[in-house]
Amino acid sequence: MRRYTDKEFSPSYFHGKLLARAEKVLSFSEDRDFIKWKSKLKEKFEELLGPLYIENGNPGYRIVSEDKQNGITIRKIVYPQING
Repeated sequence: MRRYTDKEFSPSYFHGKLLARAEKVLSFSEDRDFIKWKSKLKEKFEELLGPLYIENGNPGYRIVSEDKQNGITIRKIVYPQING
């Protein structure tokens, strides 16, 4: 009978196993067409995040805070809720 370790029951261990088996549909490789890949990636981001710009060209988000540390800018962004 196989003995299991405590780590095998942790959520992070289970998540790692799932991630290793997951299909990497948005990963880029040199044998893929970069333009098509970029377009597909942009479509997926818009599906997950919603449109980044409202139709009239104004940003569809609001920057709440901005912090610069060691050459990196960290922005806290709030997206409006869109019903529908």
